Amino acid sequence: MIGLAGCLGGGDGGDFESWLVDPFALSGRPDQYFVTSVSPAGIDEYANELPREEWDDIRDSFVDGYAFTRFLPDEIDRVTTGAGGYEFGGFDVIVGEVDPEEVGDDLERADLRSRGEYEGFELYEHDEEAWAAAVADGTLVLAGDPEDENPVFVVEDIVDASEGEERTYSEVDDDFEALMDAAPVGETFFAVTQEPVEETAPEQGQFRNQVGTAVSTEFGEDDSDFDLVLLFEDERDPRERDVEDWTREDDSFRLLRDIEIEIDEEVVHVHGEVPTRDVFEVGIL
Repeated sequence: MIGLAGCLGGGDGGDFESWLVDPFALSGRPDQYFVTSVSPAGIDEYANELPREEWDDIRDSFVDGYAFTRFLPDEIDRVTTGAGGYEFGGFDVIVGEVDPEEVGDDLERADLRSRGEYEGFELYEHDEEAWAAAVADGTLVLAGDPEDENPVFVVEDIVDASEGEERTYSEVDDDFEALMDAAPVGETFFAVTQEPVEETAPEQGQFRNQVGTAVSTEFGEDDSDFDLVLLFEDERDPRERDVEDWTREDDSFRLLRDIEIEIDEEVVHVHGEVPTRDVFEVGIL
């Protein structure tokens, strides 16, 4: 399992699932990819509940997250990334106070040139580096494709997916669809599907025939709701005792209170509450 810090998502900003394009459209044509999403504006509402130094670090990561332009946290309803983001052959979708003229100027200063209009977006392609962008009022899409060097095509596929003209990740992967259907969405969100785990290792948070994991946190003034979803191949696979052992023995759960475990066929839900000041200290994934 991987660390939760940095694997964030959810909140406002529309239906981010519609931006999650078919994996085959991405660099390297993967079968699966992990998705992270974060609502900076949603988290900003609870900035006073977070430790000052920690919030400053988080805020700076939003402000300086893109070398070619600058966003303030309260301006961004949602940032959604797939496969690690555009710099790693994946993509980013930023929804919020995006001014297409200002961002377009920023892109041109970063050596991207306009490719013209596409489905209401202005397309941009870097002259030398394998990444591209599409910007419209309220939305910025970024994609990279260092292997095939056709990032403009990836950007177009992402835009088409959001318009229902290309298949989304959920439409081509039953496990991902089931995971997204089961997982709640808060201000932070992370989801990944995988090949079935071969052996159970509760101390590592791995369970036989587990095929997906999602983590979501909905912020509150004092306490925040934390949800972990585990997806299995078959309804016979989940074993509550193994999950209970994990929640009791793994130090990652020490900050959670009132932990509840529910099994619904092939889905395991683990719900708990965490003090909002400690949200980013939880290290489940």
